[in-house]
Amino acid sequence: MAQQLTSIFTEDPALPLSWAKAILAVHARAFEAEDALYRSQPIGSNAGVIEFGCLRHSVHANVLDAAHALIETAEALQDMKGA
Repeated sequence: MAQQLTSIFTEDPALPLSWAKAILAVHARAFEAEDALYRSQPIGSNAGVIEFGCLRHSVHANVLDAAHALIETAEALQDMKGA
């Protein structure tokens, strides 16, 4: 697994770092849009709204954690290449 991950970054760690940061930014915007849509729903209009809200927050949190880890990994590999 570590070898597969490292091989992604061997040519230019800045490129996947840029992709990770772009994904993180776009994901944050999607979360904001979903949050606005969620807030616009009348209270009690859908029995599944609360469950959906809890699930989507969990999914978004996991994606953001993964993107953060990807960024940290790319930065560490970039530092190693520069040293």
